[in-house]
Amino acid sequence: MPVSVRLEKAAECKAKGNELLSKSPKEAVDAYRKGIELLESTWDASQEEGPKVKALKLVLLSNICAGLIKLSQWDEVIKYGEEGLKYEPENVKLLYRVGRAYRSLSHWIKALDALEHAQELNPEDETIKGEIYNVTIAQRMEYKKEQETYRKMFK
Repeated sequence: MPVSVRLEKAAECKAKGNELLSKSPKEAVDAYRKGIELLESTWDASQEEGPKVKALKLVLLSNICAGLIKLSQWDEVIKYGEEGLKYEPENVKLLYRVGRAYRSLSHWIKALDALEHAQELNPEDETIKGEIYNVTIAQRMEYKKEQETYRKMFK
C-alpha cells in the first residue's frame, strides 16, 4: 500500500479516535493504535511524506496517551509517551502525560523530571504547575507515612 494511502487511512483513524475519546476511550485508543500500525513500515516514504508520517505518528502516540490516562493504564501511558518523546523530546503534552503517569505510580523523581522539563518549555502552564504541586504533596505525604511507620517499629 503506498505511503500516501497509509497517511490518509491513519488520519481517518485519528479522526475516528478523536470522536470516540470522550465517550469510549478504549475504542479511541484502538483506533489510534490502528493508525500507528498503518505508519509502521514507511521506509519507502518520499522526502515530502517522511515528515508527515513522523508528525502524524507523534500525534497518534500523544492521543493514545490521552486515552490511556482516561483508562488509568499508567504503564502503557509511559510506554507510548516515551516512544513519542524519541521523535520529539521537547513535546510538552507528552512530557506532561508521562509525568502524570509516573506520579500515579508513585515514581516521584521520574514524575518531577518529566514535569519540570515540561515547565521549562512552557513556564506559564498552570496545569503543569498544578501537577508538580501534586507530586510534591504526594511525595511529602509518603515520606511522613514512612517516618511514622519507622517510629512505630523502633518504639
